Amino acid sequence: MSYPRREWVSEKIEIATCLHEGGCGGSYSEAIIVLSAAISSIAAEVWPGERIDRRRFVEAIKDCRNVKPESIRISIPLLIRDLCDSKKTEEAELLRAQFMDVQETLVSCPGNMLDISG
Repeated sequence: MSYPRREWVSEKIEIATCLHEGGCGGSYSEAIIVLSAAISSIAAEVWPGERIDRRRFVEAIKDCRNVKPESIRISIPLLIRDLCDSKKTEEAELLRAQFMDVQETLVSCPGNMLDISG
């Protein structure tokens, strides 16, 4: 990224931070709008084309994240427990039926990991 682009992105991050902290009567929602517009702008430069905004935005988020592959997986049993703790029993039961409805003698894979990388 060229220096002027870095400066431009830094300015957008500062605006979003200010909004998130309540500046100009802003909130988290307005901060996300500013950052999403900045990401969309950069994605349009990297992947030019007409009527592909959604795809290139998702691609930019997916390709530019700086995370280890393990951090884009979730443990189904832990997710079910968290949903139960949050009183979201319907969602927990749907996940349990989908992924955990196995015979008692069946050994499940370690962690029952679900890849959410898309």
